Amino acid sequence: MTDTSDIAPLSREEQKAHLDRVSRTFALTITALPDDLCDYVSCAYLLCRIADTIEDDPKMPARDKVDELNTMSLVFDGAVTSTDFHDGVMGRLSANEAETALMDDIPRVFARFSSYPDNVRAVISEGVRIMCAGMGAAQTAGRVRTRHDLDLYCYSVAGVVGELLAELFMLRSPGMAAERRAVMALAVSFGEGLQMTNILKDVRDDAARGVCWLPAGTGPDDAGGQNAADVPLSGEERSRLVEENVRIAAGHLLNAVRFILKVPAAERGIRKFCSWAAAMAFLTLRNISANPSFSSAAQIKISRKAVKRTVLLCNLAVFSNWTLRLLFRYFRGSLGADIQDEFLLKKQVSSWKD
Repeated sequence: MTDTSDIAPLSREEQKAHLDRVSRTFALTITALPDDLCDYVSCAYLLCRIADTIEDDPKMPARDKVDELNTMSLVFDGAVTSTDFHDGVMGRLSANEAETALMDDIPRVFARFSSYPDNVRAVISEGVRIMCAGMGAAQTAGRVRTRHDLDLYCYSVAGVVGELLAELFMLRSPGMAAERRAVMALAVSFGEGLQMTNILKDVRDDAARGVCWLPAGTGPDDAGGQNAADVPLSGEERSRLVEENVRIAAGHLLNAVRFILKVPAAERGIRKFCSWAAAMAFLTLRNISANPSFSSAAQIKISRKAVKRTVLLCNLAVFSNWTLRLLFRYFRGSLGADIQDEFLLKKQVSSWKD
C-alpha cells in the first residue's frame, strides 16, 4: 500500500460533504448503516466515484481514460503514489465543480482508506481495481451490442459494487458469511438491477448526447447484435425495447429482495440501506413502465414525498422477513419480471476472487 503517512486523511465530516455534493441519493441511504460501515462505505463510494469521474469525462480521450484508470489501480499496490496519480489526472479533467473538488482531494481520500483495518482495505481495493479494469475495457470495447455486453458493463460499474458491499457486510455479520455463495451471487444481480434502472431512467437524456447503453435485442446471446442507437426503430419499437428491459431490471430487483432477506433481522441498518435503494428502484421502474415513451428523466422521477414515504415504510418493515416480502410486493406493483439465474450471471461476468 502506498505511503500516505504525511497526508491528512479526510475527516468524517469532509467525507460526508463530498458525498452530499456528488450523490444526494447515496448520501441519503448511507446514513442508515452502522457507524463503522458508514465510514468504510462512504470512502469506498468516493473511490468508485473518482474512477467514474474519469470514465465519464466528456473531453478526455479514451486512451487517456484507460491510462488514468490503470494508474489508479497501481496506487493500491504502492507502485504509484496517490499524489502522483492526483497530479497526473487533474491536468486531463474537465469535470464539474463538485467532481473537481473530490478529485482534488484524491490523496486525502486514499489517506482515509489507508487508516482502515487490513481486511477492510483488502475488500475495498479489490472492488475498486475490478471497477477500474472494467471501465478501462469498456473504453475500447465500443458500443453495447448484446445482452452479454450490457451485463459486463453493468457488472464493472455496479455489480462489483454489490460484491464489495456484500464482503463488507459479511465482515460484520457471520450469519451472512454462512451463506456466502448465495449472498455474493445475489449481490451481482442486485447491483445490475440498480444500474439498469439508472440506464433506463436516463435513456432519453443519454440519447440526446449520442450515448446508448442498450442493445437492440434482449436475448442472452444476440450474435451479431446492434446497439439500439444504430437501428432505425420506430417510437413504438423503442418503447417496447424500454419495457422489455424494465422486465429484466425488475427481475434483478427481485433478486435484490432475496439478498436483503439474507441480511439478519438484527442488522437493521444494513437492511434499511439495501431496502431504500431497492424500493426506490422499483418505484422508478413503475414510473417508466407507466410512461415508456417519456422524453426526459424528469418525467419519471420519484417525488420527494414518495421518497419520504418509501423510507418510512422500509424502516417499519425491516424487523421481519414477512413484512419485507409484503412491502416489496407493494413496491413492485404489477411490474412483470424476467428473472436471471444469479449464479449463472456471476459466473459469466464476475472477476471477484472467491
